[in-house]
Amino acid sequence: DAYHTEIRDLLLIDVTPLSIGIEIINGEMVALIQRNTTIPTRCQCKMFTNAYGYQTTVTIKIYAGEHRLTKYNTYLDEFILENLTQNVDAQTVKIIISIVIDANGIIVVDAEESSGIKNSVTISNGIIFNIDLFSI
Repeated sequence: DAYHTEIRDLLLIDVTPLSIGIEIINGEMVALIQRNTTIPTRCQCKMFTNAYGYQTTVTIKIYAGEHRLTKYNTYLDEFILENLTQNVDAQTVKIIISIVIDANGIIVVDAEESSGIKNSVTISNGIIFNIDLFSI
């Protein structure tokens, strides 16, 4: 009987419903974790540089979405990396960004400058599972 077909070996996996990334210059988003990535996951670290000369702080803004421009994506959180190497030109400070998403949807974003200065933010409200995909 077709109505009583038994389901065997069903595997249910959680995935990220949207790409997770950070905002760079000109309001563009660089996705570090792609949509439909199975979780838990850890992104490959990516290196970024300072946008301006003599920049001592950088704000790391985290977004979820598929659009190239962050204004069309969902803002998640942000944090500041302070006391960057001083008196240097643009694109000389190296900043490594990494993102981890655990099985509960908790996102941890880390930033570390080549001098060892680091900071991070934890987004623990499971927001990536609560975004209304139809409103995007």
